[in-house]
Amino acid sequence: MKMRQLVVAGKLPGVTKQSQLFADDDEAKRLDDHAGNQIVVLAMYCAHAAIYRKSPDGLRLSSPDGFFGGPRAGKVPVDDAQHAILQKLAWETVSKYPYAGVSAAQDPKSEPAKKLPAGLRVAGAGNSWYSENCEPLCKAAGIVGHKKITGINGNRIEDVTPLLEKGEIDAFVYGRTDIGMEQKLLSAFLELGPKNNPNFRGVYVQMPWLVHDGRQGVKSAEEYEKTDLVELQVKLEKSRKQQEVWADEVNAKAGKRVVFLVPLGDGMLEVRKLIAAGKFPGVTKQSDGNSVLRGDIMPHQGLLGMRLGSYMHFAALYRMSPEGLKFPGKDGDGLTDAQRAILQKLAWDMVSKYPYAGIAKFDAPKTPKEGGKPATKPGDGPTGVPDALKGWKGTTDLPAEAVVADYNAYIEKLPKGERPGVADVKYYADDAGRSAVAVLVVVDGTRWTHLLVYDEQHKRTGATKYAAGK
Repeated sequence: MKMRQLVVAGKLPGVTKQSQLFADDDEAKRLDDHAGNQIVVLAMYCAHAAIYRKSPDGLRLSSPDGFFGGPRAGKVPVDDAQHAILQKLAWETVSKYPYAGVSAAQDPKSEPAKKLPAGLRVAGAGNSWYSENCEPLCKAAGIVGHKKITGINGNRIEDVTPLLEKGEIDAFVYGRTDIGMEQKLLSAFLELGPKNNPNFRGVYVQMPWLVHDGRQGVKSAEEYEKTDLVELQVKLEKSRKQQEVWADEVNAKAGKRVVFLVPLGDGMLEVRKLIAAGKFPGVTKQSDGNSVLRGDIMPHQGLLGMRLGSYMHFAALYRMSPEGLKFPGKDGDGLTDAQRAILQKLAWDMVSKYPYAGIAKFDAPKTPKEGGKPATKPGDGPTGVPDALKGWKGTTDLPAEAVVADYNAYIEKLPKGERPGVADVKYYADDAGRSAVAVLVVVDGTRWTHLLVYDEQHKRTGATKYAAGK
């Protein structure tokens, strides 16, 4: 009946009349209707759904003469568009009909369907490396209540504080190029989040990949095709350990786990390994718009990197696999089924097995013995205004473009042994229109601050380096 309604409504491609759904039977001269192609296919999909209690979406039937081309075949062959419609119709009909055996309502003793988690109110902040996009995945999974908080600048304490005070943020995602998180912003979430919202999940920090693959002198995106991925793995592991030390310290001070790490940088490296080995379908380059890297010098994430980020954040926030989920809508996610399957499995495998992401068992690190060497604090950065900037104020606003370009060039020229240790960048300004940038660099466990000062015309007037402690 529903299929006939689709025909009447003009929503079954290639079929314009209900009579086309039925087979001719001139020999029998019968007036009753025999099932044609579409009806037979629908019946097969319904049987599959009822017997296996799984959606037939994506399956294809073989086409023996007796069903699709023989003398009793219907008047219209079944094409790909019709298969997709009939699969969806079969599953929706069977899964919602209690007596078909799929719906949990058909038998009070039957195993209930797995309960979906409640939707979260998620705020976010960072820079252009931020990759969280759970909303379309929540829609695909049927999760109700997910809300991506918009209309605020999540980097600004004055924007997030009112929401935290009202208990309107359940989780906060932070994604930048550096390690850790701006201390004042972090403190606001750690203090006000749990205080005003008993369901506050915590702060989820997106672990970055390395700027310029952790090396100097990169002049074109093509150079990333020649990166030694084994060497990059070593650098990334060092960066990961620094981030874990930072998270351990923050959680120790809070008395519970409130900061979690999402290993996107590691995940992107795994995709690059697959591409380099010729094992990622449809992609031959590591760096172009549709690959894991975008094709720029920094490098930013490309389509594969963005989608992997979405899957990883979804897995961490909702503690469930993204496997099988597709972005709703006509445009979808821009991936093939094979590509999507690889990224989703990789995301779940990495997030579910990484203790710092919040799903796998986590063994808290032991505190150092008395007199022992304390853990390094790579993510703290200059927590207050440096003594040399007395009277200045810290700010989360980006400085002028000329300043940004200059301090990035300064970082690029750091010695080879220091460049991978860049852990944080903080900004300052005074009432005269001058600006300053403090770059935190961790070298062999020692934190060094590189303080760059700029005049009103955004020209650098000084650069000072000093040890910020162990």
